[in-house]
Amino acid sequence: MKTFTQLCCDSGRVCNMLAEQGVQRGETVIVILPRLIEWWTINIACLRMGVVISPGEVRGEVVKAFVVLKHRFSLLSKPS
Repeated sequence: MKTFTQLCCDSGRVCNMLAEQGVQRGETVIVILPRLIEWWTINIACLRMGVVISPGEVRGEVVKAFVVLKHRFSLLSKPS
């Protein structure tokens, strides 16, 4: 169980990590995780940055649509 203070600090670290990777306001981050606290931490970080979050599964047609539309996107997932 995390406190709101811990969640705020953790989401700040995720903001910094995303910014270091070049993610900017208005861009899309696809998150593939079960609904764990880390999922919420990433959601809060994206909200803080003004980044669009797309939760769920990524199938070939979704990635293809992003490529065809020439959108830049980031993909966060649980390691296999």
